[in-house]
Amino acid sequence: MRCLAATVIGIAAALADARPTHACTDADQGRGCFALDRLRFDHVGHTLTLIHVADLTATAATAGDVTVDAATGLGATYVATFGRGGHPEYQLAASLGATVHHLAGTIDATGAGTHAELRLGPAIVADGDAENRRTNTVSVPLTLELAHDGELAALPRLSARPDVARARYGWQHVELATRVLRIEMEGSANRPNHPVGPGARVPVPMAFDLLTFHAAVDVTSQDDGRRVEGALGGALLEVATHGALSNLHVAFLDFDHRAVALPDDQRAAVDTVWVLRADLTSPRTGARYRLGWGAIVNIPGRTELERELDIDDGELDVASAGWWHERAWGGVGWQYERTPYVTMAAQPAVEDRWSLEAYRAGVVDVRAQAYVARTRRWIDDAWQRDTSGGVSLDAHRRIGDVDATLATELGRSFYGALDGQAPSLGFAGRATLTIRAAADHAWTW
Repeated sequence: MRCLAATVIGIAAALADARPTHACTDADQGRGCFALDRLRFDHVGHTLTLIHVADLTATAATAGDVTVDAATGLGATYVATFGRGGHPEYQLAASLGATVHHLAGTIDATGAGTHAELRLGPAIVADGDAENRRTNTVSVPLTLELAHDGELAALPRLSARPDVARARYGWQHVELATRVLRIEMEGSANRPNHPVGPGARVPVPMAFDLLTFHAAVDVTSQDDGRRVEGALGGALLEVATHGALSNLHVAFLDFDHRAVALPDDQRAAVDTVWVLRADLTSPRTGARYRLGWGAIVNIPGRTELERELDIDDGELDVASAGWWHERAWGGVGWQYERTPYVTMAAQPAVEDRWSLEAYRAGVVDVRAQAYVARTRRWIDDAWQRDTSGGVSLDAHRRIGDVDATLATELGRSFYGALDGQAPSLGFAGRATLTIRAAADHAWTW
């Protein structure tokens, strides 16, 4: 496995025409040493994790729909870390997973969910020595993420936006992300309540990404059509921290261009600029915060949408905000988000969604959620406004490796029935019972 991982990295270096400044001697190469992008490696660590899942889900709806879904899946993750002197400097991570499921009842179909991911880049610096700060630096193209997710025979939830017809659908997603330069380093911060003493320095792993880029392709298919959506964008700067004090991710000037191709040569484009997007999690308290603000630069029917929203300055804002407060007994939180998109029926749309959530941990874990969504769709040269909303209550119990979850949903939904028609509002409810068994096994060498 050591030779295989070294070969993969070596091929990547050759394709990138890397010029290592530290060469390995013949004797060092025999011990697994190789050089890559100014980094000389003589230490390799490996971790392999296998996950297997099996579940059975039964759903009944007020419209009379009854569906039983049986699924089984297997996943594997492999991580190789390269470095010198016992310190990790470069990392390769790959994961593969697949789930096969069969729907019986109102809808009879066999489908599959798939996942694949490849990550290359500098390893997180986390040796715990705040006085001996280290830095791992890697430049394009030796830092990237390539990911795929897909599902066949997926069903829309009651809370879903009016995006697809009221029937099963399939979707495939492929995404590639990279950046000009990634710097992984270990900073430090004061922690007043540290057990060592007030003002003790705590190591904080940090990452800086300069000029990030991402590209994605989404394909959504139903019996009556297919939507192909391509995305291209990037950010000026992204900053992230990982550690005992906080997990933070901030992106500055994040631009996103989406072009949608639909049947009959219908096309549409949506451009969005996020001035700031930030996510913060405190591992000590469990509190989570989200904040984002930007503008819709381009969307079909823009002038009429500004009139619909009573906008005089010509600026269509997009925003996201959220907060989650966690304690030993559970947690409570809220979230708001405005999202532009184009539906399967070639309708440009903007959704404002507000949601509340509360969680209570115990012998039986209980989670309650409520949401309200205001959707504006460009239909027949006019913006149509619809309001949906609902509540859900989940009860979960874990016994060994088996999870049992009873979930109920009730509200005004676009997907009260699965009849193949266009999404339309109506009162609906669903009850779902899921029995799931899952386990994982990990090997490190």
